[in-house]
Amino acid sequence: MRWARAAFDEVIALPEDERLRTLADRCGDDRKLYDLVADLLRLAGEGTGDFLESPLEVPTSSEPLHTQPKSLRAPLLGSPSPAGSVPAPSVDAPSSRLGSQESSPHPSGQASSFRIGRYEILGELGRGGMGVVYRGRDDRLRRDVAIKVLPEHVTRDPLLLRRIEDEARLLAAMSHPNVATVYSLEDGDGRVFFTQELIEGQTLHDLRTARTLELGELLPIAVQIVRGVQAAHRAGIVHRDLTPRNIKVTADGEVKILDFGISVSSVEEEASTAAPAGGTPGYMSPEQIRGEAATSSQDVWAIGVCLFECLAGVLPFEGTTPDELLSNAVHGEPDWTRLPIVPDWIRSLLEGMLRKDATTRIDLEEVRSALEEESVRLRIDSAKRGLRPVGSGKAAPRRQEVPASNHPTNLPVPTSTFFGRTELIETVLASLARHRMVALTGMGGSGKTRLATEVGRRVLPVFPDGVWFLPVSGESEEAVLQDIAEALGLRDRTAEFQVEPLLERLEDAEVLLILDGWEATSLPDLSRLRRVLTHGTGLRVLLTTRRSLQLGEALVPVPPFELPEISEYEATDASPTDGARGGEDASGQAGSGSRSTRSSRLSARKPSALVRITQNEAVRLFVDRAQLASPSFRLTESSAPVVYQLVRRLDGLPLAIELAAARMRVLTASELLERLDDRFRLLRSSPSDSAGRRSLRAVLEWSLGQLHEPSRTLFRRLAVFRGGWSLEAAEDVCGFGDLEREDVLDHLGELVDHSLVHVAAGEDLSGAPEHMDEEPSPTRYVLLHSVREFAETMLEVSEDSGLLASRYVQHFEARAREANRRHGTAEQAKWHRMIDRERDNLWNALRCLVDGSNSGHSEPLRGLRLTASLGTYWLSSGRVREGRRYCEDALILVPRLADTNAPDVLETLGDVYRTLGNLTFYQADYGASLVYMEEAQRIYVQCGNDARVADVHRNLGWLWIRRGDFERAGREFATSLEIGERVSNLACIAGALSGLGSIQNDSDLALQYHERSLAYQRELGRADAVAGALMHIGNLALTIGNVRKARQCLEEALEIHRELGNPLGMAWSYTNLGIVAYWERDYDGSRKYFEDTLALTEDLEAPFETAIALGNIGILLRKQRRFDEARPFVEESLALRRRHGDRHGIAEGQHSLGLLLLRCGHRRRSEPELLDALEIRRDIGDSPGVAASLEGLAALALETNALERAARFFGAAGALRDTIRAPLSPPEAEEVRADRQCLAEACEESGLPEAWLEERLRQGAEESLERILDLLDRRSAG
Repeated sequence: MRWARAAFDEVIALPEDERLRTLADRCGDDRKLYDLVADLLRLAGEGTGDFLESPLEVPTSSEPLHTQPKSLRAPLLGSPSPAGSVPAPSVDAPSSRLGSQESSPHPSGQASSFRIGRYEILGELGRGGMGVVYRGRDDRLRRDVAIKVLPEHVTRDPLLLRRIEDEARLLAAMSHPNVATVYSLEDGDGRVFFTQELIEGQTLHDLRTARTLELGELLPIAVQIVRGVQAAHRAGIVHRDLTPRNIKVTADGEVKILDFGISVSSVEEEASTAAPAGGTPGYMSPEQIRGEAATSSQDVWAIGVCLFECLAGVLPFEGTTPDELLSNAVHGEPDWTRLPIVPDWIRSLLEGMLRKDATTRIDLEEVRSALEEESVRLRIDSAKRGLRPVGSGKAAPRRQEVPASNHPTNLPVPTSTFFGRTELIETVLASLARHRMVALTGMGGSGKTRLATEVGRRVLPVFPDGVWFLPVSGESEEAVLQDIAEALGLRDRTAEFQVEPLLERLEDAEVLLILDGWEATSLPDLSRLRRVLTHGTGLRVLLTTRRSLQLGEALVPVPPFELPEISEYEATDASPTDGARGGEDASGQAGSGSRSTRSSRLSARKPSALVRITQNEAVRLFVDRAQLASPSFRLTESSAPVVYQLVRRLDGLPLAIELAAARMRVLTASELLERLDDRFRLLRSSPSDSAGRRSLRAVLEWSLGQLHEPSRTLFRRLAVFRGGWSLEAAEDVCGFGDLEREDVLDHLGELVDHSLVHVAAGEDLSGAPEHMDEEPSPTRYVLLHSVREFAETMLEVSEDSGLLASRYVQHFEARAREANRRHGTAEQAKWHRMIDRERDNLWNALRCLVDGSNSGHSEPLRGLRLTASLGTYWLSSGRVREGRRYCEDALILVPRLADTNAPDVLETLGDVYRTLGNLTFYQADYGASLVYMEEAQRIYVQCGNDARVADVHRNLGWLWIRRGDFERAGREFATSLEIGERVSNLACIAGALSGLGSIQNDSDLALQYHERSLAYQRELGRADAVAGALMHIGNLALTIGNVRKARQCLEEALEIHRELGNPLGMAWSYTNLGIVAYWERDYDGSRKYFEDTLALTEDLEAPFETAIALGNIGILLRKQRRFDEARPFVEESLALRRRHGDRHGIAEGQHSLGLLLLRCGHRRRSEPELLDALEIRRDIGDSPGVAASLEGLAALALETNALERAARFFGAAGALRDTIRAPLSPPEAEEVRADRQCLAEACEESGLPEAWLEERLRQGAEESLERILDLLDRRSAG
């Protein structure tokens, strides 16, 4: 620093335009000294004498550097990415403020605009040792960007430039919302520059200097800083220069970390013995100052300094010069007295972060855990006080500014007022602030659910990722985990549950889960559930249960409402004959008429008793609900003693109170009390215990006693349903005997009025996807779990349980058959949504048939028929794994069949095996699929069902295509066609023609097959088959270059699949349209289609479709020369195809990988991939694939200067394409033309005449394929 001071003093007195030139002469080759003094000069020009006290960036040119291919300098555009997905170099130099500083846009200082590359420069944003930052306009994408132009000394230094380029690669490899996005690293007009996200907002430095940040404001910012830095560390990047000046906070509270200008790869640093001390004095750790290797602990130190500075307003290690700042950081101690009054944990955290010894310094995960825990705790405490966290400046994160009504939640909308529980709510909030998991325990009917939802509503602003209410339907650990996953958007219940995606979703989430009503406490192992519920520091869990689940939860008992204690009312012998409806006397006339002696005495009670009783929460609840039933009701001197007795006799249970109050529509309070006394007398433990505690069963039985007999009958019968029911189902199943079908609606309404049945109007309880144009879902009704259990006990002893179960099974059998019949029609989507809603009932009906609970003995044939009826649903809805499980489980019924040779039995068995064959085919389990298909075929032949035999032959044809045996596939399709024509079955004929068209090398013949198939399918009116034929024709049109027809057919197919609700069909349509966009060179549009495919297949068991989409994205990225990005997609696609034995796909994957390696310069590694692909393609008869392989091998030969072999391969490939009418796509044709041009130039450079090349091309075109491939055995001679 002594030499820096001397140089600074020498040039500061010079005119501004001469300073840097003189400085360059003064520093000579010492670039580090030049950069340091240049920063001092800049700070001096921007400040008023305090610049030496400001944090100072100390750039260096001698840090370890990275290497990277020059190709990364091309723009990193072309693939959509979420905002903030890629970190960027700093656009906010230590003294510049992005978006808030104005200066001349032109380097010369003139006001005229200019361009850098294709960007119009709008102004200069700041300067630093690592470059100048401009605001630029990207006209192509119509957005403003930040452009950081690297200084000349960087671009002149190849080592340093490679380091910068490698940094861009590292940054581009990570994606995080708290790190600024880098768009590209480019060359233009003699400059090397970054383009990146333009961040509007204030720096943390700006916020700190404006005012002292309160802890409530700082914690959400600190949490985001730590998350962003952690993401960088996971990508192998250590920032090494974190200061408040390169941390931006947007207007909505989102944090963006900037200025990775001196960051280094932690992996590379570990291989280095030392690193230079680049950074800003005041924020650099002792080991960084000493030049030790970069580690993540250096960033922990810097974050600790930033937090200390934001709280105290000064640095922990102060100094008036950079030398003093550096020295104090190494030898001094923080002045802890400068901190304001803060909780002990923050002081302890800062002490751990600012330890001199990096080996004992706490790690970033500990920092994050502490900050997140305390952030949530502080916000919950604030909610408990009814206040926002202290501090209301612009830095307060958006997540605390959004009104509660705008937060993500599925909390039930309350239909009535919530009363009381004030102290209990405070207790729950205090417990949630200090524990990750809290359980509300208590007997049924005590109000746990309503209390939990009220707590959730009050803390909505605390949890930016939502408060989610989950009525737990399962009694197993996995069922609960599935409920949680679905609430958080991980909806696939078809797959075998995997806990890892759920853990990833919870990693950064700040969310409250309310698990309502799970009572399964005797399960032997809850390890996975415990792992999920304790994962992530931002997760809180609120349980409602009757007893502890032993998951480490803090318990908060929820007792009934506190009973009123009014001695005046206890002293009286209140008669239940009083008129107690709204101040009326026994005659019903308000304020007049005679009263009994007891009533007169009650009315003479002191007003203080009435005041006291109105303050009781149980009484207030009763009065409110009674007024809903009877608006004229009032709590008066005469009615209060009766209400007092009522709520005490009801034990203060909210459910019981509400049920009783609902009867005020037809009874007076006195009449209600009298009836209640009669009912409870039957249930109390002893005659003297008339006011003792009652169970929920007693309350429910009492409530049931208030119903008409037909309503009680309906209540008992409704216990047969699972997961809810529709009115139609209730009428079909329950409307018999003494309960007429047409009366079901009235009695169902009575049950709803008594809160025994809940209404979920228009809500799809299955979680099935909604469609904009679909019909509204029918109103559904549900029994709460405990209420259904009570109803089941009644059903078990009733005489009609057997008949009820039989009607229940018959109803859902009919629903399944009708849905199967509507498959492929315009009504398919409607019926499949019905199955989505009724899945629980359908599976329960199947269970009834298996275990015989509907008739006293199992009915295997009906069970198998129901299973087969659901096959088309499982296939078209993508619930492949679920369908396979149910079908294979149903096979246990086969040995129970009385006569397995009866025609109807055989046909049903064949349908089940055929369904299994199709399901396993879509799982790419081709071995199992073949076994099931052949068994189905054997059965259909035995029972003489020719149409089904033809259908299985067609399916086997598609199976052999997947396995790469086109010859065998052709035989299966031909057999299917022959049978279909023989029995005049148009559907069989159309399906077989489609298969035959798909294996033709002659495009004209293939088109004829597909167009005939389409005509037949349109005649049959099978919308799904029409869509399939359109996709075949569209793909064929594309291969012969008719892009317009291809798009037209494929878009029509997509629309049909959307209307039918076929996710697999939609996935195929997206893939095919992505290929069309690729042909049109619309690479962004193409990738969007492929990503849409992946979005669908992620929720389906569809490895084949997933592999194709992944492979296509890899090809797309290779064409854009984004090789590093392409390779993971290509390799994952190939791995999927190998896993499932897809030979055709394996060849495509190996060819794609071989080309990728070749274009990357890995010639030796590409050769075996290309040769293996060719061998498979020859073996399976894939002529277009063979042509592509020859072109790839020609490019490989060109790389080794084997010019003759390259020419003959190109000639053979072109001739083969002409023969089979399979032209290259425009992007591929462009690539082949470029290779052939390189071949011509290589021949010219080798002195070979043009005629020589033409002759070799001709030879390749005329020679047999076998002769051409013989060259591969002699390639060493080329």
